[in-house]
Amino acid sequence: MKPAAVALVWLGIVLGVAFVATPVKFTAPSLDLPTALQVGRVTFRALARIEWLLAVALVITTRVSRLRLPWTASVVLAIVVLESVWLLPALGARTDAIVAGAAVPASRLHQVFVLGKAIECLALGHAAFTLSRSQRVAQPPATQETRYH
Repeated sequence: MKPAAVALVWLGIVLGVAFVATPVKFTAPSLDLPTALQVGRVTFRALARIEWLLAVALVITTRVSRLRLPWTASVVLAIVVLESVWLLPALGARTDAIVAGAAVPASRLHQVFVLGKAIECLALGHAAFTLSRSQRVAQPPATQETRYH
């Protein structure tokens, strides 16, 4: 698989989970908040694991293709690390408290999460574009003979 394809698959997964499936879940009239939060926690734990796999795949396919990892890919990797070590555990603690019935003070953690995902999506799109262009430049043009065989 080409590195640009990995970045695009990753972008599609993040868009689908973070910006489509998750917000829609909270519009379901029969789904109470604690249940929705628990489903969200499981969903984002799975997304985090998938993102780590995609991060490894992006680095490996970039190296195998002998391309340079775009700086925006480094931004994405930094976001994934920050989410894993700080943001998701903090959001998980809030979810646990809400599910337990505790009064939880207002927080901007969800806005930070959404902003991080938005930046991640923009950075993945840029990385995919950059890697696609780099891949085309790295390949020699096809000759008349190779086009027909």
